[in-house]
Amino acid sequence: MEERENGMFWVWRRYWARGLDGFLYGLLWIGIASLLLRVKVYGGGLEMQIINAVMGLVLMLLIEPVLLHWFGTTLGKAVFGIRITQLDGSRLTVTRGFERTLGVMIKGLGLSIPIYSLYRGYKSYNLCVDKVIQPWDEGISYTIKDRRWYRWVLWAAANIAIFAGVIVVAMMGLIPPNRGKLTVSEFAENYNHFADYLDLESGSWYLGEDGTWMEHLEDGKYIIAWGADINPEFTYTTQDGYITGISFLVEEQNQENFAPLLNKQMALAVLAYTGAQRGSGLFFRDGLHLAEYIAGTGSSDYQLRYRGVDVTCIREYVGYKTGIWEMMLADENADETYYRIEFQMRLNQGAGEGIL
Repeated sequence: MEERENGMFWVWRRYWARGLDGFLYGLLWIGIASLLLRVKVYGGGLEMQIINAVMGLVLMLLIEPVLLHWFGTTLGKAVFGIRITQLDGSRLTVTRGFERTLGVMIKGLGLSIPIYSLYRGYKSYNLCVDKVIQPWDEGISYTIKDRRWYRWVLWAAANIAIFAGVIVVAMMGLIPPNRGKLTVSEFAENYNHFADYLDLESGSWYLGEDGTWMEHLEDGKYIIAWGADINPEFTYTTQDGYITGISFLVEEQNQENFAPLLNKQMALAVLAYTGAQRGSGLFFRDGLHLAEYIAGTGSSDYQLRYRGVDVTCIREYVGYKTGIWEMMLADENADETYYRIEFQMRLNQGAGEGIL
């Protein structure tokens, strides 16, 4: 049986409904940022946390007034059977919905500002307990269909569904910008995408459109450098403008006190190329496994076939001892040092998907 009142003083239903709505707006922002803007919204420190909070509020301000106008509810409110109308039962106008949402953001959520948001939540809680209409609810009527137990089951199910959506969107971040046949510039874009997505950038180098290393000193976007400060020069084999093979050869004698492993560069190159091939899947789900496998080879040789691509790495180290991070340290007792790293990646049209 429907119940109607002007203030709706069911404090916890209001709280958890609002939380579910916020979760949904967060998912929408993650999707927009990751899939359309190609921006990683997590692991970016305080600056990105602020951006995420602001964009969640922006989406709330844009979406919620429209939902209230057309449906009289939001996802969170619908789960609890709650509907909002004017006092006479008519639908809210978009303008009135906007005013209400803005009031919730400022006086209810405290604009998600730390500490202040807790203070605003405390004040709103007390108003509910004292059955005082919230400032943004003046002139608004609430209707609730029922308060049965299954509403909480629906709420839990909706949260699980949104959480699953977040996982799916995060996995879709592994999808490279370019798929299918790759030009050199498209390969470079894929490479930089994975370096940024997997947090492997730490210096001032990135792959330019011509596939060579370029130094970036301005805004820090797509910055790539490595522990041994060596970036191998890729050699590209092309046919009709599209890449059919990528390789590099690094060889030094009595030059440094360390020798690079270059596993990260190889992992990123393989991800950038194989992630574009047929059979890599919508989410490129096994891409992380592939990167971990290559990064974990240490100083060992390896050979694999993956998504129709043959990958080979042959390494030789003389006068070096066990490596740390991305390099091998020279043995202080060695008479000479020498290292050679040869990496080749070739498209094998008849190889099929292949396996690790």
